[in-house]
Amino acid sequence: MSIAFWQVAIVLGVIVFIIGRKSILKGIKDFIRGLTTPKHVYEAEEKLMKEYEEQERKEKERQKEEERKAREEEIIEKEGISGDLGASLKRLKKMYNEGHLSKVEFEKAKNKLLK
Repeated sequence: MSIAFWQVAIVLGVIVFIIGRKSILKGIKDFIRGLTTPKHVYEAEEKLMKEYEEQERKEKERQKEEERKAREEEIIEKEGISGDLGASLKRLKKMYNEGHLSKVEFEKAKNKLLK
């Protein structure tokens, strides 16, 4: 009773099918899709996905910027607006040190106060 090659192949095939059924089916699906879908469609899909991801990134940045501005306005409202130049400069410096203002924004606001 010797085991033939085809018997071993069938047993291995069944084992692979049971273990990797999902990945095999996905591979077959992708292969068939690749045969039926032109390359330019894949490229268009990739381009749309990149554009969507870029829009999402920009939206997150915009939300962060709005939150930062809201925090700045809240700090100004809490501390009140004073006519004292020194107090205003200290408030700007504090906002800069806490990270609410970038260096460029700090310099711009400082120059505006000093004019």
